[in-house]
Amino acid sequence: MPVGRRELERWSQKQQQQNAGSGAAIAGLIRGAHQSGALNLTGKGLAQVPAELLDWHTPIGEENWWDVVELRKLDLSHNAFTALPEELFLPLSELATLHVGNNQLEALPASLSKISETLARVNLQRNNLRALPPALCNCLRLVYLNVDHNALDQLPEALGSMLCLETLSSAHNQLRSLPASIGGCRALTQAVLASNELTVLPASIGRLASLEDLSIAHNRLERLPDSMSHLSSLVRLDARENKLAEPPVLPRSSRLAEVLLGFNRLQALPADIASAAPELSVLDVRDNQITHLDMAALLPLRKLKTLDLRNNEVGKLPPLLGVMTSITALLLEGNPLKTMRRTMIDASAREILDYLRGRMGDEDFAALAAAGSKAGGGARAGGRALEGGLADEVTDAVRGAMSLDARLDLRHKGLHVIPEETASLTSLRSADFSDNKISSLPHFAPHVWGGTLRELNLSRNLLGRALGRDCAGGGGGGWTCAEAGQA
Repeated sequence: MPVGRRELERWSQKQQQQNAGSGAAIAGLIRGAHQSGALNLTGKGLAQVPAELLDWHTPIGEENWWDVVELRKLDLSHNAFTALPEELFLPLSELATLHVGNNQLEALPASLSKISETLARVNLQRNNLRALPPALCNCLRLVYLNVDHNALDQLPEALGSMLCLETLSSAHNQLRSLPASIGGCRALTQAVLASNELTVLPASIGRLASLEDLSIAHNRLERLPDSMSHLSSLVRLDARENKLAEPPVLPRSSRLAEVLLGFNRLQALPADIASAAPELSVLDVRDNQITHLDMAALLPLRKLKTLDLRNNEVGKLPPLLGVMTSITALLLEGNPLKTMRRTMIDASAREILDYLRGRMGDEDFAALAAAGSKAGGGARAGGRALEGGLADEVTDAVRGAMSLDARLDLRHKGLHVIPEETASLTSLRSADFSDNKISSLPHFAPHVWGGTLRELNLSRNLLGRALGRDCAGGGGGGWTCAEAGQA
């Protein structure tokens, strides 16, 4: 139906009223910001910066000039800006926070340099930026920089001069490399560089001693630099969806809790994973080409909770995996496991571990004992080998303690030492060695039992006053030792 002239006039008047109301609303927001120092213009459909913002110190309406405070926070995100005027930053001499994400910006004005001494947080995500201005790297107080979802193919070489930068997020760009100067960002704790085109990382990345979270997933990395081992504060490493064929050098960090290496080309686990990351909680190696599990590498990981092995080439699970009772999520789907029923593969972690422990043989127990002795610094646990029926009794008791209740009963055995076989009990919770002739605790005890043992009964032995010192070695386990007496 054709639209008449009157209808067009009414529509035009309505649009003028809406625009006038919108302009008045923006002016009201700016007037309020004159008192608070924070202006939020997000999602206002703006294509141009309001004139009142460009002339910040001019009072609006009945304001007094002395009522206008300096603007410290400006949010222009989720609008339709294609450019910001040069004069925007000239009156904003104390601006600390700038959000202009989710616009269509292709560049930033050179006047950004006017606020380089005060700017602390910048969010430029989801724009069309192809390069960052050098002036941004002169913001020496900047602690947060987000440039996700732009068209950047490089970061400025001057990046390393940003000594206060704590968070750098440059995901979903087109970065092919990182500037060598990045090692100068000594305060950096989080680096999000996922979904780029990185083929190599600079060796200087190992100088980021404060780095806690490194995300380099979905790139084209074929190896990680050896200097990664120096990242001693790292808590989380995400290197999924790359082209890693050799086990990478892992950060040697006592804080490292998550290592995500899924969707690569690995054929084996990193051999030094336990020594590099003794506190590891999550290990994701799904969708690789791993054919077997190196238990020498896995056994010392006493805090491992999640092991994701989906879609690899593992044909058999080692029974020793069953003693790693800290694991609560064991994901096996997509492996050609021939020694387990399909129903068992889909079972819970506890059921799988129970099943594997039931298949342990003498060689497995010997390997556990050797691992326990190694954890104790190489010292012999028992001092002398047990023989005959007593050895069989100890073996039976140790096998019984392999169950999830982890209780060991070796009372009244005439023991002079705690047997070396008990070094295999990495999840031991309760141990009763009462009524023997034991004179000291083995050196491996604090290392092997220290994190899990809650009750240790050594009453009626030959420990005497030495017991207090030995029990104190329990560390985080908080051992509770029954009173010792002379046998």
